[in-house]
Amino acid sequence: MSAAPDSPPFGLVADGGEMTLAECPPGPFLFNGSLGFRTEYGAMRVTGPVDVPGDQIRWSVSRWPDAYCLDSGEFFWGGVVTHEDRARLLVQPLIAIAGAQHDGVPA
Repeated sequence: MSAAPDSPPFGLVADGGEMTLAECPPGPFLFNGSLGFRTEYGAMRVTGPVDVPGDQIRWSVSRWPDAYCLDSGEFFWGGVVTHEDRARLLVQPLIAIAGAQHDGVPA
C-alpha cells in the first residue's frame, strides 16, 4: 500500500534513550526490533474468584504498565513471565513525526 501523493511523510524516531517499560511514557516504543504501544493505564488483573461466570469476575487496575504489540494487538510480555520482570524490560520510546519534521530524519 502506498501513501497518496499529497500525504505528508510519516515516521517514528527515538525519543531520548532507553528506559524501563515502567518508566516509558504512553505511546509507541521499540523492543528488540518489534513495535509496542504503552497506554496510560495499568494492566488489568483479576481480584475475585475465577470459578464464577465471566460477567461476575471482579477486575481491578494494577500498578503494572499496560502495553500491547502493534503488529498483533496482543498483550506485550517481551519474553518474560512476571509483571515485575516485564516492568524492568528496557524499551526505546518513540515519537511520531510527519511532514517537514520528517525531512532528513530516518524513520
